Amino acid sequence: MRILDTQIISYALKGKSDLPKTKNSISSISANEFLLVQGENLVQASYYVPLLSRYRMGKMFGFSEEQDYSNHKLRIGHPFSKRSTDQIILYFGYQFPTIVEYGSLAISMLINKKVLGLFDEAIQFLPKTKRKKIRKRYDFLLDNDVQCVPLTKQSVAVALTLFQEFIEKYNLKANFRNSVNDILILASAIDSSVALMTDDLLLKEFSSDKYQVPITQENNFSVIDFSDCDAIVKKIRSESKGYINKGWQARFRNYGHKLITA
Repeated sequence: MRILDTQIISYALKGKSDLPKTKNSISSISANEFLLVQGENLVQASYYVPLLSRYRMGKMFGFSEEQDYSNHKLRIGHPFSKRSTDQIILYFGYQFPTIVEYGSLAISMLINKKVLGLFDEAIQFLPKTKRKKIRKRYDFLLDNDVQCVPLTKQSVAVALTLFQEFIEKYNLKANFRNSVNDILILASAIDSSVALMTDDLLLKEFSSDKYQVPITQENNFSVIDFSDCDAIVKKIRSESKGYINKGWQARFRNYGHKLITA
């Protein structure tokens, strides 16, 4: 399995390149970028995808677990609440703004289980042009059997450690969140012990300099391979358990995880 970064998926959608002939997956971060869940506001989302488990249990609207999502009446003009989905709150002390990542678990479930109706309901209130654009992208993921890997407590801990090391040597992108996204995607590949296919030269350089992992080129993209690097992966995971910066924290809501710090 490979994790593809957001650019690789975007290029394939536009027909600029083909998806690799492998079992492909994306991080939930890439899914939220690609499906325009993330907006300009760092602590809000453009729309909220509810957790499938909560929805099915009838805690919101009384639908049964056997509900046929492709046929139920859409809630036109009424977006789901942020409380309906999972949240990861990333605190960076006084160094950087707080980021809230919504729906890491929720979007992964809807992609992996190919739940069309509930996704349609989540975006139904959006303007028609934007809704059609998002739905086209969602269909692209499903049609190509792209799986989605949610963030975990461990992958977020790894990301906080990597991000601290990254900013010591490299400049951040103009949009601070884009740099955080890149590191979270890299951390997902590391925590899953798989290869990351990316078009990001900084991630390639950072991975090569820091960990000397195998990096190859495929269709002009870099493949950073963590699939056969048990010692390196264990080292990164071990480093993530330490306190790199006591002002940085991550909190999980509707996730089953408690506070973690790095």
